[in-house]
Amino acid sequence: MSKDAHRVTLDRTLLDEEKLHGGTGLGHALFFYIVACFEHEIGMTLGAPLFRNGVDPQRSPSRGNRCILALEHMVCMALYHIWTGCSQESLQGVFGIDQTTALRNIRLVRDVMADSGMLPIDLALMEELRSMSPSKAEAAVGGVINFGWTHFEIEKPADEESNTEAYSGKVYTTTCKSLHGCNARGLVVISGQLEGGRGSEIEYLRNRLPDAGPVTASLTSPDTPAAGRITVNIDGGPQGAA
Repeated sequence: MSKDAHRVTLDRTLLDEEKLHGGTGLGHALFFYIVACFEHEIGMTLGAPLFRNGVDPQRSPSRGNRCILALEHMVCMALYHIWTGCSQESLQGVFGIDQTTALRNIRLVRDVMADSGMLPIDLALMEELRSMSPSKAEAAVGGVINFGWTHFEIEKPADEESNTEAYSGKVYTTTCKSLHGCNARGLVVISGQLEGGRGSEIEYLRNRLPDAGPVTASLTSPDTPAAGRITVNIDGGPQGAA
C-alpha cells in the first residue's frame, strides 16, 4: 500500500508542470516526449527490465522481472539527478528506492539515452556552441567555465620506459587524461582529446584546448575585450595558465 501511495505522489509531481520543471528543467511536452522515445528504445534493448504498467496485476510483469519504478518515474529520477546534481543517497527519500537500485536505474537510463542520441553529450554541445554568437555562447555557459582533468586508467605498457612515461603520480597508476569543462550549472559542455602519458597540463592547454567556438576564442584571442571574457576556474596545477 505504501508503494502505491508513493507512486501516486510521484504521478502528481509529474502532472504539476512547475514542480516537474523545477526538478528536471523540462516542461510537460518535452518530458513526456522523452518518456515516449525512451519507451520505444527500451523495447529494443536486450536485457532491459520489464516495467510495471499501472496497478492492474494482470498487466504487471511477473515477479522477479519487475522494475520497482514505473518507466516515467525512472526517467524522471535520472533527469532529476542530472539536472540538480544531488547525491544518490538523497534519491531514496524522493523516489522511494534504495541507493543501489537508484544507481542501476540511472545508469540504464543514461546508457539508453546516450546510445539512441536522446541525451545531449559534450560533443553535441560543443558543436552547438560553435554555431552561436559570442554573446549567446557566453550566456549558454553562464559566463563561467570550470575546468578539470579526468584520468583514465589504462593497461600497463610492456616496457619500463613507456610505463614510466604513462605513470601518473597524482592517481598512482598508469593513465591517460583529458580536459573537461563544466558550465555554471555543472553540465559538461567541453571535452578534450585523450592524452597518453603524463605530459604537461599547461602544454595541453596551449596546444590541445578543445574547440568550442566563441567560448574557446574568449579564452585565447588577444582581441577579446575584458568585459567579454568568460571566467575560468581551474586548479593550481598548470602554472602559467593565465
